[in-house]
Amino acid sequence: MRSAAARWADILYEARDGVREQVPPRAEAALTLAFRRAEESYVELEIALRDCAEHRDPAL
Repeated sequence: MRSAAARWADILYEARDGVREQVPPRAEAALTLAFRRAEESYVELEIALRDCAEHRDPAL
């Protein structure tokens, strides 16, 4: 899951860099917001994965 999240983050960064300055200002602002939200979701996923790893039941 962590690997997929990292790949998704890489895709988002590449897409953001690929469209900058190629779209109208309103579209660029909307894309910037969408990328920011995706990045926040990625960070939340990393936190959740870390928490799951820390609280894993050693008996399982």
